[in-house]
Amino acid sequence: MIQCLHLSCLLLQDAQAASEMMISDDDLIGLSVKDLNKLLKGKNKEQVLILKQRRRTLKNRGYAANCREKRLTQKDILENEKRALEEEIDTLQKESQQMQKEVGDMNQKYAALLRFKSKQLHRMTNKPK
Repeated sequence: MIQCLHLSCLLLQDAQAASEMMISDDDLIGLSVKDLNKLLKGKNKEQVLILKQRRRTLKNRGYAANCREKRLTQKDILENEKRALEEEIDTLQKESQQMQKEVGDMNQKYAALLRFKSKQLHRMTNKPK
C-alpha cells in the first residue's frame, strides 16, 4: 500500500512538474536529449529527475506499442504462410496419391503383360512340330 501511495504521489509530481514547465507529453517525447537538457538547465533537480523519468516512461510506452504492432503483423504474416504451406502440402499429398494409383495400375498392366508373354512363350515351346 505504501508503494501505491508513493507511486500515485510520483505520478502527481510528474504531472505537476510537466505542467509547471508547460511541456506536453508529445513535446516531451519529441525533444532530443540535448534540447531537453537545455530546457531543464537551472531547474529544480527533483523536477528534472521527474521529467526525465516521465520522458523515459512515455518513450518506453511508444516502444512497447511498436513492438506489439510488429509482433501482431509478423504473426499475421506467419499465419498466412502457414495456411499457404498447408494448402501446398494438401495438393502434393493428393498428387502423390494419384501417382501411387497410377504406379499401381502400371504394375498390374506390367504383370498382365508378363503373364501374357509367359503364356505365349509356353505355347510356342509346346507347339507340335
